[in-house]
Amino acid sequence: MRSEENSTLNESDLFGDTNSDLMSNLKKITDWKKTHGKGNEGPFLVLYDSKMPIGIKQAVNRLNAFTYDNLPMDEIGFSTELFESLENLDDYISIEDSDSDEDEEPIQLDNFPLALSSAICDLDEREYKIFNERFLMEEPRSFEAIGGDLGVTRERIRQIEKNLRDRMQPVFDEFSIDEKLSSLFTNDKKFIRSSRLNTVFPEFEKYLPNSTTPVKWVLRNYCRFTYEEKDGWLATPSILEAKRLFKDRLGKQASQHGVFDKDALLAFKTYDDELADIIDWAKYCGITFYKDHLILCSNIGEYAEAILEIENQPMPTEELQAIVDPNTSAKGFRQKLYKSRSAIRTDVRMWGLRDWGLDEYNSIEQTITDMLNAHDGSMQYDALIDELLDRYSFSKSSLWAKLNEGPFSVRENVVFLGRSSNGAKSSVDPYSAAKLFRLDKGWAFRFTVTQRLKDGSGFYATKAIANILHLKPGDVKHLSSPIGLQRIAWTSSVITIGTIRRFIVEGVVNVGQEAFCLFNDDESFSIIPMRTVGKSDIRDALALACLPATGDVDLARHYLASAIGLPSNATFRDLIQKYKERGDSDISQCLATYSE
Repeated sequence: MRSEENSTLNESDLFGDTNSDLMSNLKKITDWKKTHGKGNEGPFLVLYDSKMPIGIKQAVNRLNAFTYDNLPMDEIGFSTELFESLENLDDYISIEDSDSDEDEEPIQLDNFPLALSSAICDLDEREYKIFNERFLMEEPRSFEAIGGDLGVTRERIRQIEKNLRDRMQPVFDEFSIDEKLSSLFTNDKKFIRSSRLNTVFPEFEKYLPNSTTPVKWVLRNYCRFTYEEKDGWLATPSILEAKRLFKDRLGKQASQHGVFDKDALLAFKTYDDELADIIDWAKYCGITFYKDHLILCSNIGEYAEAILEIENQPMPTEELQAIVDPNTSAKGFRQKLYKSRSAIRTDVRMWGLRDWGLDEYNSIEQTITDMLNAHDGSMQYDALIDELLDRYSFSKSSLWAKLNEGPFSVRENVVFLGRSSNGAKSSVDPYSAAKLFRLDKGWAFRFTVTQRLKDGSGFYATKAIANILHLKPGDVKHLSSPIGLQRIAWTSSVITIGTIRRFIVEGVVNVGQEAFCLFNDDESFSIIPMRTVGKSDIRDALALACLPATGDVDLARHYLASAIGLPSNATFRDLIQKYKERGDSDISQCLATYSE
């Protein structure tokens, strides 16, 4: 521990006792600066003003120009080269007493940062503040803000800035700053990697002497030549515009589906090792690379079209999705493909391009219809099956099921377009069908939500629904719902309710729940979950029949009677008997205690 009397630093602590200690300290600082990438900073900062003779200004500028990187060092400290160089400053300094320096040679500074710094030193306090806050900051301050600080109008600040521009312009002209920047670009190539600047303009990444101001800030804020630096790129007049021009030019070489060969990038090449930069720029612009081809597209559908063009053959949905859009669902991906103008289904699970001239697949039913129409409305059963299996990846079971429903009929091993049905209606009375209940403005059919339904399967329902919806054998009806059309079909000998997966996915109902399909009188469709049951009383009976909850026994009896077509004065004994005959024993049991 340091004793109390030695707790404060003295001069020898800071500077050492000898000149060698001073050099040693300087060496330590120099080593640290270089190690931490700050070798471009300068150890000397000598201030001067416009009253100094030119020779003195020259000496000051040269001293300020030293950096840690160019300070010569030996193993002990600074080499004698430093002191020789410092002594040689006398060659540039005129110390003669003189009231005027008009006869002296103008100063010739060898780099832009030093020259600009020298010119800035001639500014008075107000001029420096304006120049600093308009040109030396990463984000320039507004005229109004600066004027507020100085107590003058924004217009006055604008006038002073213009004057400062005029005074500083000779420095920029001497070093051809605008010309150097513009030379980085061509009419066709408006971008360059920022690291490439060092070959043309090494001062770009440097700092003004003894300052934290990068030269590139000054150039961006001051120069007439406009550009933007972002993400390691330099572009003119902006990154966004350079991207647009790049993609516009490539687009002229792209195919109908936005595909072009990688060699198209060679047109932007201006020096030998630049191709890698151009490829990176293309990726930065959002251009996709696939098997030595580049793809210029704006959505998933266009991307899929491009992949199909490159592969030049139909592709399965799963394989195409794995390349184009692996993070979405298979259904979501197909929906995006349907919006494409050029991609078509060539089979149940295959996709191709319309301009290939392949037959477009729509559905099994439409495919069979088109084939029968091409054969005057009928074909031999076996011939039809063979041709369908040869052209598409249908299963025999799905074909058989489809040929026995919809607009088809099979007689004596011949498939006909059109059913032989006499238009008979279902003989099942809706008021007598189990789990089907009349509501105020429609019908409710109770079912259980299973995992199969969540996976997308449809399910069978009572034929009584055919009478509700006025269906005949082979008919298909699509009812409106809050989340899309709902398919109801009379297929073979059953009523089929199409997939309700979307209701489950949207959280309307959940797997394991009892729920109701609502067939409303306005031909709309919806699904609602059943209320919780468990007490086996009249309230549970109401819930099982999708009827309003009430504690009024007489009103509940009226609801339960109307739901199955009984008169409003029906007794509980009547209700129990009718519900049992329908097959709704769960409801009749809930009413047992009310029959006494």
